[in-house]
Amino acid sequence: MALERVWGEDLLATTALTTPQVGRMPRLSEFYGIAIYMYFVDHNPPHFHAIYAEYEALICVDDGSIIRGELPKTAMRLVEQWRTLHYDELTGPTLRNLQRCQGSILSSNVLGMAIMPRVTDVEHHGDRALRVTFSDGLVRELDFGSRLPGILATTDDDLAFADATVDTVAGTVCWPNGIDLDPDVLHGDQTSASAVQPKLLREYRMQQTV
Repeated sequence: MALERVWGEDLLATTALTTPQVGRMPRLSEFYGIAIYMYFVDHNPPHFHAIYAEYEALICVDDGSIIRGELPKTAMRLVEQWRTLHYDELTGPTLRNLQRCQGSILSSNVLGMAIMPRVTDVEHHGDRALRVTFSDGLVRELDFGSRLPGILATTDDDLAFADATVDTVAGTVCWPNGIDLDPDVLHGDQTSASAVQPKLLREYRMQQTV
């Protein structure tokens, strides 16, 4: 079956990315159980996240190579077909502005991590601060500042910001209006390529229980 036949709800083709109030913007597409994400606050090189069951890979937009992570061969083949079909959109100004890339690259220690820690819990910690718990036991308390710029201005309200929750598929922090944040940036593995860089208030690890 041609992939186009199962893309009836492809958000990349049907949603105006310049109006995030529509919701669920970073999930660009979903087909055959594969979810494709591109985050509002992300890092270079330009990439998207492909998630399938317990697998996840960061895919380079330009050449389709795996930057980090892994996918089964069949899923990877489908993702590459999707990337090829949507290459013009992925390299267009709308999605480039979405990631707001400014030239940073993944560090070698991050590239070497086989398992990507993902968000398992988030708590509003007063004002514009969040306590974020990750799958590797790391807990980070992050302050996003008194005023949220750019696309995050849609959450620049005390009540709206407090509605932060966990996207259980992507394993990251999200809001009901569709804003998602890159979990690698939240985990501290990479610096945001945009003006939004949360300040670390506190960091510790949960005790392992037997």
